[in-house]
Amino acid sequence: MKIRKYRGRSVPEVMLRIKEELGEDAIILSKREKDGVVEVLAAVDVAIDEEPRKKIDLVEAVKEAPPSVEADAPQMDRLLVEIEELKKLIYRQSARDREIEELKKEIASIKGLLQSSSGVPFQWDEELLPIYNRLREMEVEDRVLSFVMKKVAEEELLDPKVVCREVLAHMIKTSSFSPREGVPVVFSGPPGVGKTTTLAKLASILKLFEGRDVGVVSIDTYRIGAVDQLKIYSEILGVDFYTANTPEEFERIVDVLKDRVILVDTAGRSHKDSVRLEEMVSFLERVGDYFLLVLLPFNLRLKEALKVVEGFSTKKPDGLVLTKLDEAEVYGLPVNISWFLDIPILFVTTGQRVPEDIEQADPDKLASYVLEGA
Repeated sequence: MKIRKYRGRSVPEVMLRIKEELGEDAIILSKREKDGVVEVLAAVDVAIDEEPRKKIDLVEAVKEAPPSVEADAPQMDRLLVEIEELKKLIYRQSARDREIEELKKEIASIKGLLQSSSGVPFQWDEELLPIYNRLREMEVEDRVLSFVMKKVAEEELLDPKVVCREVLAHMIKTSSFSPREGVPVVFSGPPGVGKTTTLAKLASILKLFEGRDVGVVSIDTYRIGAVDQLKIYSEILGVDFYTANTPEEFERIVDVLKDRVILVDTAGRSHKDSVRLEEMVSFLERVGDYFLLVLLPFNLRLKEALKVVEGFSTKKPDGLVLTKLDEAEVYGLPVNISWFLDIPILFVTTGQRVPEDIEQADPDKLASYVLEGA
């Protein structure tokens, strides 16, 4: 792996130099800004036949090197510490890359299945036809629809609608939300999905109803309005609010809040915006362990939802939040996303009120939305 440090007056300027010198596959290990100067540590994998002599353990190389007459022991100690820290960063980056690659392969496989889907090759009798039509109207994916209808048809003596609701509820993956002190809960998702409002709702519930100590952090350096809104919510709730403009600041803030539940708001961006994703990664890598929530609008189609999950995953998400139920017209997403991805749905938001318009995801309710509406 080739590692280089770049300095410049702005992030775009430095990113352009990195792209020109290291190429599209370069990864950002760290980024900081001081006195108007941006400093970025970047790396890129190097083929073995290109630089064979660099595939050695840096720490061992330093230890085995002959001592210099001018060697300064404290400087050498600091160098060894810096190398160890760099190795940890590279290890975490490699682990994250492997996890992301597995998720991408899984999603690519799902997309292939969707493209090859040829509809439901069955004819249903008149009693089952209304259920079939309803599931199609709610945009339940063909393969899922086929499975559900087969299960319903097998239970000839029971009410088909009751059977269908039970089958759907059994398929939908949900989980409870149990945040741990000191482990940041990161809210990620596209612009306008409701990250800031959802964070405020959960902060209210944790603080007012569960009596938990909460700290709120914004690493959204792009939307001043969102930061102001979150600051106001925090003041009303009586919880500490911080903004982090650099990964180093974020690391220090998380350390200050290590005895509290930490809720982290991130910048809304397109799922295609790889530069901002890497910027967010540079923040999160400073703390290592974090709980990732990806927010999806409830009426999102499956293919779009898969793109969002893939684009906003700095690791495999720990949970999903479905937002804007009150604006949805189709309700098949919980079934589809649960069928294809092993990621639980934690919450559903139902409006803008804080903290009223949020509820823990319930598979029976979500199944009833598909059959009867919300």
